[in-house]
Amino acid sequence: MGIESEFFAATDAELQFVLASPDGSSDDLQSIEFKRLTDVEMATLEEALTGADSMRLIESGPPPVYDGREDGPWISRLSKSLIAALASIDDSQAAAAAVKWVETEELADWAQEDGREVIDAMRQLAHHAAASGRSVYLRVSL
Repeated sequence: MGIESEFFAATDAELQFVLASPDGSSDDLQSIEFKRLTDVEMATLEEALTGADSMRLIESGPPPVYDGREDGPWISRLSKSLIAALASIDDSQAAAAAVKWVETEELADWAQEDGREVIDAMRQLAHHAAASGRSVYLRVSL
């Protein structure tokens, strides 16, 4: 058993539906799933993309929109700056960001291809969110 990570794009109204049963499905929303990604890895991704200090991002980040206490799930809204960065990069910038990202302590055991796979999927979700006026959320479960 490990950390399950689901990213989904939602309007405020759609988020309220998800929050009504946080363990429930977001099948009607565009989403992607990975393992082992939390707010910490998202902060290091933002640092790889924008140069922002990941520790400062973590310390100053907003509280979760849903806190499942000890057992989870936990749902947080990804920063607008991260989503904007993901939506604006091209393939060469994505490749460069993947190299930087997998060199972080948190992803030291990842291959560059693993980082690139996540970044490419996140780029697609960021484009969808931007085009449809949605925010991107991360649901983490144990």
